[in-house]
Amino acid sequence: MYFIVNYKIDISHNLDELSEKFARLLIAETSLKNLVSVALSGGSTPKSIFNYIAENYSTSINWGKIKFFW
Repeated sequence: MYFIVNYKIDISHNLDELSEKFARLLIAETSLKNLVSVALSGGSTPKSIFNYIAENYSTSINWGKIKFFW
């Protein structure tokens, strides 16, 4: 088993900007890869992000290519 770790710190000015960036990241990653893994956390920030994506990007993201982990 191996792990490839690539990361970038990106600071958003508000929750809507963060949500928009995450939605665009999901769109980009699912267009490039067969499978994208996403680890979900709890709390109010992720809930707001998921609500934003559901309202604005529900049909733009290829959900079949995403594997969610809680």
